[in-house]
Amino acid sequence: MIKYPIDSFYNKFLNDIPSRKIRRLYLKSFLSNLDQDSNVQMRCKFFNFKNISIGKNNAINFGSILDARTSAISFGKNISFGPYASILSFPDSNNIDKKSKTIISDYCVIEYGVTIFSGVKIGEGSVIKAGTVVSEDIEPYYIVGGNPIRKLANRNRNLKYKISYNPWLN
Repeated sequence: MIKYPIDSFYNKFLNDIPSRKIRRLYLKSFLSNLDQDSNVQMRCKFFNFKNISIGKNNAINFGSILDARTSAISFGKNISFGPYASILSFPDSNNIDKKSKTIISDYCVIEYGVTIFSGVKIGEGSVIKAGTVVSEDIEPYYIVGGNPIRKLANRNRNLKYKISYNPWLN
């Protein structure tokens, strides 16, 4: 028996349909929250829909994985979650508490191929550079990258933008 049949149906069939409206209708029905003006592109995979909340004006880019099987995932507003970025719900070698909620705060930019482990809080306005593995909390307005992860710079604190990404065929 399939443990998460709703997730499996979406991940195997619906995530490749080039109709944003069909995917959105399904996701809106089963995610904990999918707020207005947020866009989920094709080929994103979700595990345990009921533990995933996506706030207002977010772009979840193609090929992303949101795995909430052992801990909830919460997105704030105006977040760009890059292509092939992942949130994984098992602890890494640092023994992060797998029961903790993973939080991506407002105005964050998660670039291409970033991996975030469960229980991590990404502070408001943070930027995580491509390919980074995140196993610890990130302070607000930090720009971080590399493996091992390190602070690269501070980001402007006066962030007042709105993500509005709706490609025609995705």
